[in-house]
Amino acid sequence: MERLVFLTESQLEEIVHKTVEKAVQGDNFKKEKGANDEWLTNKRVCEMLSLTPKTMQNYRDEGKIPFAKVGSRIFYRKRDIDTLLESNFHEAFASGRRSKCQI
Repeated sequence: MERLVFLTESQLEEIVHKTVEKAVQGDNFKKEKGANDEWLTNKRVCEMLSLTPKTMQNYRDEGKIPFAKVGSRIFYRKRDIDTLLESNFHEAFASGRRSKCQI
């Protein structure tokens, strides 16, 4: 016979957070496609890019980056972070004195 267990909302949220954290740490969010399908926490992405959580929230609100939300936790696919960086990439230009064209 199964028992019925009652949890408060905060208890359930804590269980969900711990479960998700273990899954992320154990690389259980990786898919067969490779490392670019890895899921990263909001905290990790902020550390990687040296951005504040507010900036990441602005990016989400403006639709600049896709995300997943589990409870109150935010996750990003590594490939989407890579895409964000690639879309903002600027080629280096020659430094110093520029040579004049000779005709």
